[in-house]
Amino acid sequence: DFTEQGLCNTLWSLAAKNYDLESAIPLLDRVLDLHHSDQVCLSIDQQRQLHQIVLWVSKEHERKSPINDDFAEMCLSSFTENPTNPSELQKDVALLFRSLGLEVRDEAVCQYTGYSIDAIVTTKYGNEIAVEVDGPTHFVGFLPTGATMLKRRQLKKLGKMPLLSIPYWQWNKLGSMEEKQKFLEEEVNAIQSETLRL
Repeated sequence: DFTEQGLCNTLWSLAAKNYDLESAIPLLDRVLDLHHSDQVCLSIDQQRQLHQIVLWVSKEHERKSPINDDFAEMCLSSFTENPTNPSELQKDVALLFRSLGLEVRDEAVCQYTGYSIDAIVTTKYGNEIAVEVDGPTHFVGFLPTGATMLKRRQLKKLGKMPLLSIPYWQWNKLGSMEEKQKFLEEEVNAIQSETLRL
C-alpha cells in the first residue's frame, strides 16, 4: 500500500510521461480520499505535484476536475508561491532580447497553468513568446528531466503562447553578442512563421 508521498510521486511520474491516465485515476482518488478523511495533511510539495497532476487530468485530457475549487486554489497557491531567482544565463538571454528592441517581462507567471516562465518576449508584431532558459539542473546529460518535460508540455499545450526553450549548452556554444542576437532573431522568426501558418 502506497503512502501519500508514494502515491503523489507515482501520479506525478505518470503525468510527466503522459502515460496511462486510466490507471492514474484510482490512485488520484486514493490521494483525495486520504486528504478529505483528515488522515493526512498533504505537504506543500505534494500540493504542487497535485496541481500539475490535475492540469494533466482535467486540462490536457479534458476530464472533469477531480478536486473541488477550494482545494484546487490551495494547490495552485502552493505551486505559485515558490520564489524564483533568475540565473546569470537567464539574465544574459533577456539582455540580448532587449538589445534587439523586444519587450521582455522577466519571471512572469502563466495565467493558464500557474507555471513561472523565465521571460515573456513580445515580438515586433505584438505576439508573445514564452521563453525558458534551461540550465544544467533541467537535464540529465542532454536529456530533459521529468520536471522539464512536464513543464514544457503543459506550457505548450495549455499556456496559449508559443514556447521557446533555450538549453544552456546551445547558448554557451554561441560566442559573440552578434551570434547570440542572430540565434534569437532566427528562433523568434521561426516561431512567428509557424504561428502565421496555424
